[in-house]
Amino acid sequence: MIRKTKVKIRETDESTKSVSSKHLRKLWNQAGIRNVQYWLRRWAQNSREVKAKQNGAALILKKVRRRLIRIAFDRYRRKVGETRQDKYNEARIVDVKRRLAFRTKKRIYNAIKSFAGNHHNATNFLRALLRSLEKRNKAAALSKWAKFRHAKIDEKLKNEQN
Repeated sequence: MIRKTKVKIRETDESTKSVSSKHLRKLWNQAGIRNVQYWLRRWAQNSREVKAKQNGAALILKKVRRRLIRIAFDRYRRKVGETRQDKYNEARIVDVKRRLAFRTKKRIYNAIKSFAGNHHNATNFLRALLRSLEKRNKAAALSKWAKFRHAKIDEKLKNEQN
């Protein structure tokens, strides 16, 4: 094996000696250029892949950020709606309490008015009843008095005749 490598080295030395140094430099430069071009292409491909991954990550971040902003805005809008609804409900409660108080006052007023009217009618009826009772009592008293007087007169007459 060592002999073979030595033989190969000799052969390569002889072949290189036979080729001019200019041609050799040209080959060397072309090989170097090819090598540099290969590594540049690899670097460009790697940078494109990295850039694509970064763009993908940026796109994902953009989508996530947009989603989070939308969620935050929906929360804000819901909270604004809730506060608006709370204000409306409070105003409605105040209005309902006011109307209920007014109805209660109206019922009390109507009850008082009805009581006053009934009381007035009852007092008028009682007065009429008392007047008619007084008239009857007067009439009864007069009739009793008249009967008693007539009875006395009759008795007096009877006593005088006897």
